[in-house]
Amino acid sequence: MTLPQEAVPAGRLLHELVAEQATAAPGAIAVEAGDDRVTYAELDARADQLAWVLRDRGVGPESVVGVCLQRGVELVVSHLAVLKAGGAYLALDPADPGERLAYTIENAGAAVVLSEPGVVSDWPETAASRVLDVHAAEKEGAALERQGPPPAELSGEHCAYVIYTSGSTGRPKGVLVPHQGIVNLARWHVHTHRITGDDRCALLARVAFDAICWETWSALAGGATLVAAPETVKQDPDSTLAWLAEQAVTVAFLPPLLAERLYDSPYAQQVKLRILLTGSDRLAQHPPTGLSFEVHNHYGPTEYSVIGSAGPVPAGAEGSPSLGVPVDGTEVHILDESGAPVRPGTTGEIHLSGVGLARGYLNRAALTAEKFLPDPFSPVPGARMYATGDLGHWNADGTLAFEGRADRQVKIRGFRVECGEIETRLLAHPFVREAAVVAGEDSSGAARLVAYVVSAPGHEPTESELREHLGATLPDWMIPAVYHPLTSLPKNANGKVDHAQLPDPHTERPDTGTDFVGPRNATEEKIARIWGEVLNLDTVGVYDNFFDLGGHSLLATEIVEQIATELDVDLDVRAIFDYPTIAELSTSLT
Repeated sequence: MTLPQEAVPAGRLLHELVAEQATAAPGAIAVEAGDDRVTYAELDARADQLAWVLRDRGVGPESVVGVCLQRGVELVVSHLAVLKAGGAYLALDPADPGERLAYTIENAGAAVVLSEPGVVSDWPETAASRVLDVHAAEKEGAALERQGPPPAELSGEHCAYVIYTSGSTGRPKGVLVPHQGIVNLARWHVHTHRITGDDRCALLARVAFDAICWETWSALAGGATLVAAPETVKQDPDSTLAWLAEQAVTVAFLPPLLAERLYDSPYAQQVKLRILLTGSDRLAQHPPTGLSFEVHNHYGPTEYSVIGSAGPVPAGAEGSPSLGVPVDGTEVHILDESGAPVRPGTTGEIHLSGVGLARGYLNRAALTAEKFLPDPFSPVPGARMYATGDLGHWNADGTLAFEGRADRQVKIRGFRVECGEIETRLLAHPFVREAAVVAGEDSSGAARLVAYVVSAPGHEPTESELREHLGATLPDWMIPAVYHPLTSLPKNANGKVDHAQLPDPHTERPDTGTDFVGPRNATEEKIARIWGEVLNLDTVGVYDNFFDLGGHSLLATEIVEQIATELDVDLDVRAIFDYPTIAELSTSLT
C-alpha cells in the first residue's frame, strides 16, 4: 500500500534544501540555542567554510565524518558542512561511553571527527587522535576566504548520514541513509504540516537518534527556526514541557509517554504548538478534546529514513491510535511467513520499500542481504524492501496497526535495543556465567530492562558492579533497571533460554553496594514508602541512590508530585537529581 507523490527530482541533495532557504530568506533565523543564533545566510556560509577545511583533509563522496557535539548551532553547522564536502556524517552522542564511541568511529572508518576537546577526555587515543576541534576548524575556514561550497559530484543515492543502532551480536551496527530518503521525508513533512518561516521547530532528540535528522532537515527545508533544547531540559519531563511553552515552539516531536503527559498537563494550555509529533514507541492514548494543537503518530525504523507511515490521532476517540498510512514515496507490505500479503485484520510482518529505504548496514553485507530483501511487488528492477521484524495488520479503514515484535528487540525510551547486545556485555564480566535480558514495565508504564544473572559459584557481583561494568561500554538507556539473580536460566527442549519461564522480577531491595539503613524519622518514613510504591520495592534504604534502584526522570516526576502533596512542600523534580538519596532529600526539605 502506498500514497502517490510527485517524484523527488533526480539528484536533489539535502544541503541544497538549506541553500535554497538561504537565498530566499537570508536574514531569517535558522538555528537558535539560547543566546546563540544564526541566520540562514550565516548558516550556509559557515558550513561552506567548514566544508573546505574538511575537503582539505580528504573528505569527499562516501567519506564518513564523525560529529560528536551537543545540540546547538555548531552541531547543525557541522552536519551541513559534512554534506557540502560530499561526505556522510556519523552521528555520535557525547554522553555515550568513550569505548563505545571509539568502536563506532573505527568501525565506520571515520578519519575525522568534529568535536570539542572537553568531550573526548575519556576516549582511547586511537579515536581522540582523529578529533578536529570544530571551533578551530571554523576559524581556519573563515581565514581561507573561499566562496561557496567545494565542488562534489553527488547523487541522491550517495550516503547523507550513518546512524548506529543496537546489534544482536553484541556490537552496534551502522545504517547508511542516502540523501534521497531524507529529502523525501523533509519535502513530505513541509507539505503535510505546512511548515513556514513563522514556525519554531524543536530540536529535542538525542544527537545519535534518527529523530534528530527528521527534526533538523524538515525544519530547515521549510525555512522555520530550529530551536535547540539545552541538555538540562531533557532530564526532566516537566522542564521539557515548560521549555516548549517558554520558547513558543509550534512544532515538536515528543516520545509517547511525554506526549501523553502533555495531554493532562497545565502546559497543554500554555504551549503555542500547532503540531505535536510522536512515535518511536507505542502510543496508548488519544488526546482529549479541546487541545489547541493536532497530534500525529508515526512509525518507522532507522533503516527507512526515520518515517514510513504517519497519521493524525483523533481527539476523544477510543482504542489504540493507529500508525496512519504510508508517507509519500513509501510502500508498506504486511506479509505472512510465505511472503504473501495478508488480508485486513490479519497479522503479518511489516515490510517497507520506496525512496526512503536505507542502503544497508555498513560493512555488514550478509546482514544487509538478510534484512533488505528483493521486492517482488515493485516494477523497478533490483528494488528491495526492508523486513522490519515488527508485527502488524491493516485496519478496516486502511490504516496501519502495530502488534509487537517477531524477535527479542525492544524499545526503551524510544531507542531500539537488542537484548542480545546487553547479554553479550554481561557475559564479558568475569563472574557472570549466564545472562538473559528482557523488557518489562515500571509503575509509570514505561518499558524497563530486566537482567537475569547466573553468577560463578562464590563470586556474585553486586548490582552496582554490574552497572559499572555495563556502563563502560553501553549508553545509559541500555543499562537494565533491575537485576535478578538465579542459580540457572530456564531452558527449552533445544537447550535455549525459555524467556517465558523467567520469574517475575523481585520486589526486594537490590544489592546496590550500600549498607541498608532504614528510615530514622517520620519524614524519611513517608519518603521511603513513596519511593517503594513507585519503584515497586518492598524496602528502600535512606542511603540508596534513586537511580541505582532503577529510577528515571518520569518516575522522579511521579515521586516529587506525591511528596509535594503528602508533605505539603514545594518541590521541583531537580531535587531528585540534586539529592538522589532519601537522607539527602529529607534534609533538603527542612
